Amino acid sequence: AVKRSRATGRSLPGTVIVWDIFGELAGAYGLASATFVGGSLLNLGGQNFLEPLVFGLKPIIGPYWKNFAWVGRDIVAAGLVREVADEHELAQALLATIDEPGTRADVIEQVHTFFAPRKGGTEQVCRQIIDKLQLLDQQQR
Repeated sequence: AVKRSRATGRSLPGTVIVWDIFGELAGAYGLASATFVGGSLLNLGGQNFLEPLVFGLKPIIGPYWKNFAWVGRDIVAAGLVREVADEHELAQALLATIDEPGTRADVIEQVHTFFAPRKGGTEQVCRQIIDKLQLLDQQQR
């Protein structure tokens, strides 16, 4: 494995790159065959596992992802995110992911299908806030 911050030049095919530089992951997801989203094997809360999905990659995460618990377990149950218990399962999952059939376009379609019925939450919350504020305004008159 090579830390991205210490890499010089091009990496050889098959090289595992540990991305430790902020702000560069979007480009990396576009090139990767598999991805583990860090901060989740230890109780650190986890990093954003939604980003790789945009690029058609199903991320692998550890059991500690409270920072993104708001997404819900449904995304794991749908098979869009794979949760592993430890580094041993992680290694197996990474190898299995590389060999999985399907394309990035297939994953992106699955992501759209998953999120389609979940759209509009912000608008609904804003409507409820406005309704409540209007009700309070009427009560104060």
